[in-house]
This record gives sequence, structure tokens and C-alpha cells, in this order.
Amino acid sequence: MNLLVTVARATASAFLALPLTCGGVAVPAFAAEPALTLSNLRATAVTTVTTGVVHTSYRAGTGGPWFVNVLTISPDLAALTVGGTIGAGMSTSQTTTSMLRGVAGRQPYAGINGGFFDNEVAGDMGGISVHNGRVLSEAKKGGTALVLQHGRPYITELGTVLTLRSGTNARELDGINRTPGRSGHCGGAGPGDTYHPGGACTNPSEIVSFTQEYGGPTPKPGTLTNTTTDDDPGVEAVLNADGVVTALHQGRGGRIVPPGGHILQGIGAGAQWLRVNARPSGRLVLGEKVIDLRFKEDLPLGPSLYATAGGDLLVRDAAVVYDGAMKESNPRTAIGADGAGRLLLVTVDGRDPKHSVGATRLEMAQLMKDLGAVDAVNMDGGGSTTMVVRDRIVNQPSDPVSTAVPHGQQRPVADAIFVAPGGYGLHS
Repeated sequence: MNLLVTVARATASAFLALPLTCGGVAVPAFAAEPALTLSNLRATAVTTVTTGVVHTSYRAGTGGPWFVNVLTISPDLAALTVGGTIGAGMSTSQTTTSMLRGVAGRQPYAGINGGFFDNEVAGDMGGISVHNGRVLSEAKKGGTALVLQHGRPYITELGTVLTLRSGTNARELDGINRTPGRSGHCGGAGPGDTYHPGGACTNPSEIVSFTQEYGGPTPKPGTLTNTTTDDDPGVEAVLNADGVVTALHQGRGGRIVPPGGHILQGIGAGAQWLRVNARPSGRLVLGEKVIDLRFKEDLPLGPSLYATAGGDLLVRDAAVVYDGAMKESNPRTAIGADGAGRLLLVTVDGRDPKHSVGATRLEMAQLMKDLGAVDAVNMDGGGSTTMVVRDRIVNQPSDPVSTAVPHGQQRPVADAIFVAPGGYGLHS
């Protein structure tokens, strides 16, 4: 007698342990579909991109289907620059390919998409961003981040302490290079914040600083569509490179940050603080501190420091630590560091049952451990997942090109991580 049992992949992550019966006779249980692990993959291509950079593609040997791409970067083997780019600026978003092509002076060998960003405001980072020792976006509470110092990767939790001072009057600086009134990935409510499902916080009384890296005119009131917290016209203070206030404008938006300087936008009580303390010809002092919460120490903001926000921590000290709360299979991007100081950049394609079904975050954690990661973090995935090697996309982005072509369109993102010529290699 034939028995047909259909088991959905989402519920087939364990063996069906209870025996089935047919007329009182036990029937052996069906095994679940194999999970995504390195043992269920086979390498289909291994390419040395350049000395110290190896690209490996994997297909499913059992189960799936899966398509996995891995970049292994060994900074000891060659003079390599490992860093990140925000493309044309933080006021906009670009495809990974476009960002990598825009890297000044050193055309990257390869790269992937970076961290999460606010879907409501183009380019708004989902947590900390530090480029060349300059803090370009504040950390979210308890946020995991990729840190690169002198080309060496490590993964930790970072916090920021941002202050603004005029003489003896000081207050918190609420954010950097984002629209005041909303933080898209705050990680939890702070004083005056309202926390919303999905991870955003709104606050009608903020001061936000803009740097040259913002890359466009400062945002105007009413930029946000799903909240009124940025509707206040507020004020805008313009500071030169020495922190001297050159102008205080009633009403904000539409201005370009001066070379080496800042623009401060205030709304609510933040606007009132600037009216009192940001007098033209006066001086404001902006304080920035980045704290490694894992090791309880400040990070020196030198020119070799790069950091970008990650998502869930997947692996710590060579053990899987992700709790498995999110079980959906999707395209994934993850970054890991192994015990030899190598950087692992990994993508798993998804949303195409004929090509690759994607991975759960728990599967991604196990895969990173299998690949040798001591620490690993989940980055922005879904339609953002993109890997580029020598200016060619080597994975299949999941967004549709058209109604006739359901996959293959790159999604604009907030930043990208790359490996390029030059850097801190040690030659034997």
C-alpha cells in the first residue's frame, strides 16, 4: 500500500520521529529534507582572484537547491585593502556594483553588500558607520558590527557616545547623517523615544549632525512619510571646520555641508537648545566616542578604522549562538572572521526554487561555523544580497528585472564591503 506524505520544508527541519502505521503495521518515518550545511554542498568552482583572495562557488550536493558564494580574504598573503564604501554619499543609495566602481584610486577586486538600512529614507544606515576613523552614523543599542583595523577583521558589539557642547552647556547629540525625528534601526527606546514594531524609534525633539559624507542637501521637514515627528521646521546651524557657527537659520533643509564642517538640525526641544547655544560666531564642540562593548574599551578613531553595522550575531568563539527565532528561508549575506585572521564574505541566493531556495539564519550560522568562522554576523539579505568579483555579479540577486524576468535585479543599498589593492599585507 502506498502512503503519500507531503512535508513542507519549513516544518521539515527535524526527522519525523513518530512512526506511521498502516493497518496496525509500523511504517518507517520519512527523513526531513537536508538542511544547508557545508557537508551538503559541493564546490563547483574555485578561483584565485588575486594573491590572498579566493572565490569559491558551491551547489547543493544533497537537498536544496542552493547556490553559495564565498570570498576568503587573507590579508597576510598580499598587500590588500579591506574596507567599505558609502558610494556617492549617505543621502542616497546605490547598487553594490555602482559603489565598488566608485571607489577612488583602487578598483576593488571583489565585494558584497553591507549592513541594514532604513527602507523609508534612502541611505539611512541601520546602525554604526565609521569610515577612515570618522563616525558617520550612530550605533544602535547593543548593535553587532564588523570592525576592520589595519585590514584585520573582528566582530563585536559597538556603542557610541555623542555630545554637543557650548561653553558649559552640554547635551546629547542624537544622531548623525539621518533625518531628525526617526531612527530606522534604534535597537530599543531611549529617553524621549517611541519604539515601533520593526525596530524604528521616533522622537520629536532631536539634534542631528550632518557631515560632508552625507553627500547632498540636508533633509527638509516632512521628509518622513509614516510619522509627523520631523514636521517641525526647526532650525539649522552651519559650522565651519573649526566648529564656529557661521549661520543659524530658522527653518531647516536644502543646504550643503561646508568643507570639513557640520550642519546641525534641531527639532522640538533640540531646536530650542540650538537657538540659545548656537549663536553666530560662537563655537560648538562635537564629541564622538566609539566603545567596544564586548571588550569594554574605547576604539581609537584613527584613519585605519572602519566599522559597519551588522544584524544578528551568528557565531561567537566558534560556536553557533543564533537562537533560531526567525525560520524563513531567504537570500542571505554574512561576514565572518576565522582563527587565522582571514575575512569570510558569504552569500546564499534564494527565492528561486529552481536555482536556490535560500537559508534560514540558523542555517547561515551553521554554514559560517562550517566554513571556519570564529565569529560571524548576519548582514542585510533578501534583495540586497549581492556579490561582485572583478566587476561581475557572481550570484543571482532576487529582485525582479521585469515581469518576464523574475530575478537578477540589483537592489540599491547603503554601503558595501570590498577588498582592493594596497593596504597592510605582510610578505614572507
